[in-house]
Amino acid sequence: MTEPLVKVGTLPQSEHVAAMKALEIAAKARPSEEYKETRMLTRKEAAVRLGVCPATVSRMYHAGELQGRYLRPDSYRSLRISSKSIDEVINA
Repeated sequence: MTEPLVKVGTLPQSEHVAAMKALEIAAKARPSEEYKETRMLTRKEAAVRLGVCPATVSRMYHAGELQGRYLRPDSYRSLRISSKSIDEVINA
């Protein structure tokens, strides 16, 4: 039998405190510039940033104004738009 990747149970107090501090630090950290450039947004998130409706985001994608991709070809809801391309449209 193999060793489980995560052990189930309670942590000793010292490990619990250390884990909570690490989570607090991670929550306060700002995303890197590289992450911001490669982040993919949903149609709704992109629409909010652009100040348009989600259908307009789809039209802009199909017109080539926005860069993105479908996660699943059979679902319009799986469209993800590059945050970098949104910034380019806003700054144009």
